[in-house]
Amino acid sequence: MSYESYDSALVELFEYKVADLVAGKLPRSGKLALHDLRDYLMDASLDSTLMRRMRRADRTWRTFEKEIHVPSNAQELQQLLSGGLQGIQVPAITDALAVQHADARNEWDILQQLRSTLFHFDLYTRAQAQAQHWVTQKNLHPLRVTLALLQALQQVAPNSEWPALTLAAALNYTDLHRPDQAAQVLGALTQHLCSPISALPNNHQRVRAVLRGLLTAPLPQAVLGIKTIKEEEYDQEQLQHTLYKLLAYAAQGDMPVGTAPIQPLLDEAVQQLSAFLDSGVPHSMGGRGPELPLLGGLLYARGQAVRLEKAEDTALSLAIHLSGGDQVGWRGHHLRWRRLAQDGWEIIISDPEGEGDFVRLNSAQPLAESRLAGEPIHLALIGDDLAVERRPKDHRDLAALVLEARLSAALLEPEDDYANLRLARAVAMKLRGNDIVPEKVSAQSAAAYASVPTATLLAFARQGANTLIKSAPLVSHEQLGQAFAHALIATQVSPPTVQALINLLTSPPDRLALPVLSDYSTPAVSDGTQHAVLLFRGEPLTVRVMNQPLTLRNDYKGELSAIVPGVTTAQVGDLLALPLTSGAVVVVRQGERIAVGFQPKAPHLAAPQPPVPQPPAPADQA
Repeated sequence: MSYESYDSALVELFEYKVADLVAGKLPRSGKLALHDLRDYLMDASLDSTLMRRMRRADRTWRTFEKEIHVPSNAQELQQLLSGGLQGIQVPAITDALAVQHADARNEWDILQQLRSTLFHFDLYTRAQAQAQHWVTQKNLHPLRVTLALLQALQQVAPNSEWPALTLAAALNYTDLHRPDQAAQVLGALTQHLCSPISALPNNHQRVRAVLRGLLTAPLPQAVLGIKTIKEEEYDQEQLQHTLYKLLAYAAQGDMPVGTAPIQPLLDEAVQQLSAFLDSGVPHSMGGRGPELPLLGGLLYARGQAVRLEKAEDTALSLAIHLSGGDQVGWRGHHLRWRRLAQDGWEIIISDPEGEGDFVRLNSAQPLAESRLAGEPIHLALIGDDLAVERRPKDHRDLAALVLEARLSAALLEPEDDYANLRLARAVAMKLRGNDIVPEKVSAQSAAAYASVPTATLLAFARQGANTLIKSAPLVSHEQLGQAFAHALIATQVSPPTVQALINLLTSPPDRLALPVLSDYSTPAVSDGTQHAVLLFRGEPLTVRVMNQPLTLRNDYKGELSAIVPGVTTAQVGDLLALPLTSGAVVVVRQGERIAVGFQPKAPHLAAPQPPVPQPPAPADQA
């Protein structure tokens, strides 16, 4: 395709996407991809005809955006306190906004507020867990530094644009061994970071600047509790004065050099607190954490532009306009709701047997935790709109797809005339009760594989992998071993190759437990047993797999692509295997969750007449 034809197709695609948006449909790849496509076309060297079409569609889009955007005070924040979730600030929809006509209700804005609330809820929950951990480990130094930091943030340096932070309660250094006080201290810091969410990058920089100051300021030893002192034995006024000067230095970018003997302990405490803060700030905002939760649309929305037609079981989050319906099925469970007589909503979560839980949310208690399909969930209410976020712990539900990906990658190895793929075909024949046809599994039968398109070959390998995965549990241990023994003789592959495939097929599920990486700046997979589980939320991610960089990003169509230097760029879909010299990068996707691993190549040796390899004995026979 020539560049002219390519540009013409992109302009036509942009026109179609704008027409969909104006007609009330959500563009397939989302508004972010539409912005990216527009930016590309604006910078492209289009001929005059294409440029006129492009600008005409762009004017239509901008006119439409101006018409639907209604300024409101929905961005204002109102502090809502509820039980153990004190200190979280939740964006509030005013009563006047909630009853406005559907044409004036800005549901894009509501979705963003729900995303921000879920993010803040998650950060506050993790702060409580981190505070509990430090208290349990009797490691109070990071908590004392946190309180010193909060006291510094309370002050406003001269000529500084930073607002003062007001603590919700009187906190002191002598009570930080109490879990409730520790949680309140760290929770107050997360509240400051996220109030409002648009200020998160600036707030994060401010906190880091003051932390750097704490490393060099001559703080009183009482801050770290070097010696046992009663509260009245140190000069609180002098401490406040020191911290005030510290913030003034931070604002001017001129820090004094401290010579206090507590420096090593202070360094370690600041490092631990900085690591916690960085893990909670999105990578795109200067931290090392995941992006804000994704909400692909609003179920039962009034307008067509953001309406979600059905709840996706693969999604981690779901947004619902409660006034528009009364129930939805999600991940095999039922969510039902009803408006309460006084204020708020009752949300009922039940499994197929009718058992479950219910929570009540209102303007005074807008946040709650519960469980869905055995997983913890967060619920957040803003007006009549609800957001629910799944919080899987080990992602074992991805294990079956990971096994399929690893087995498919093994079958794609070209060594010994696609020995693994031929071996799998032969085993499948035996497991179906048929005789092995040597001509169909010989080395000559694999000659055509080299010229088959990569996507077609992957589909063929997946078919073989699925056959093995589904058939193996249906036969006995001995029958599976006999099927592989017959296949080995028919294909003449090496015994180590056969044993490696058996070991992979019979991998215990525990090997596939998938912890989520918390550091999004340098995720890495260094061997064949590890997996990096990442949350892809539109921002490009790079993972190092066996020291090879793998970049995941959306292309101009909004499709997720995997890029490895020296390897053809490929769309991920739900499963992808990218060959490297020593094996293959395996990528599986379910919604926004992506598991990245490495499948090492099986040993391929010359094949003497073999002893018959056997599957590992079951645990109860070992």
